[in-house]
Amino acid sequence: SISQHDSPPKQLPKLPTTFHALRADAVGSSFRDVATIKEEPMPEPGEGEVLVKVRFAGINGGCETFRSRGEAGFEGNKNKPDGFHLGAEGAGTVVRTGPGVEKFSVGEDVLFIGGAFAEYAIVNSATLIKVKEASKEAVGLR
Repeated sequence: SISQHDSPPKQLPKLPTTFHALRADAVGSSFRDVATIKEEPMPEPGEGEVLVKVRFAGINGGCETFRSRGEAGFEGNKNKPDGFHLGAEGAGTVVRTGPGVEKFSVGEDVLFIGGAFAEYAIVNSATLIKVKEASKEAVGLR
């Protein structure tokens, strides 16, 4: 039985079955050469991951050039047969948590790194930073 002090289970927000993301199929000579908008199936977060609804994305032209070319810290992009997401720092709201995630809950606003040029991003929860509000000002803090 539920006592008057127990709150009802929190309803998870309904999510679309697909979302849009800016992706690259492979590295190339520039961001313009590789960036394409793709419709992707909505993912479920795995162990230690969260699904974030992206509200703001930072733009760092140098970083995206390196990511697109597979240079500097992004050499691994050269070996990704399925391509890779574009965008670095982002701010958004947690909409799903995977198994083992204890420090974050659905509805909390966070800052993250990776895949920010999308409507949703799967992020390792160990890399998230909680913020009072996801905002264009906050995204620069990450």
